[in-house]
Amino acid sequence: MGFQGDKGWKVQKNCEPFKFYKVPQRGHTLNDHPGTIIHDGDTLDVSSGSALVMLVDGKPHFTGVHEGSYPGGVSDEGEFDLYRRGNFGVDSNSFYEEFMAFRRKWGRR
Repeated sequence: MGFQGDKGWKVQKNCEPFKFYKVPQRGHTLNDHPGTIIHDGDTLDVSSGSALVMLVDGKPHFTGVHEGSYPGGVSDEGEFDLYRRGNFGVDSNSFYEEFMAFRRKWGRR
């Protein structure tokens, strides 16, 4: 996922573990942002907009788009914590139908 300015614009490989988490239903600041997911991938500057992809049966599946550091925490310090520190992205399920409508109309160019 992503590109980083400190890596000379090379594709970033994240270390294990890389997991996705649903936003808890109560008491979480991302409740006001439907369609988001939380992930524990390592990201630094200029990773926003990168595809979030995970392997399913050995094949890559588009899961979302990285948006940024968890707004209630610190972007690059401390261990992952679902309520304090992590990264978030836009869940691909939240815009899949719109994306497919766009693709049907405009195709691949």
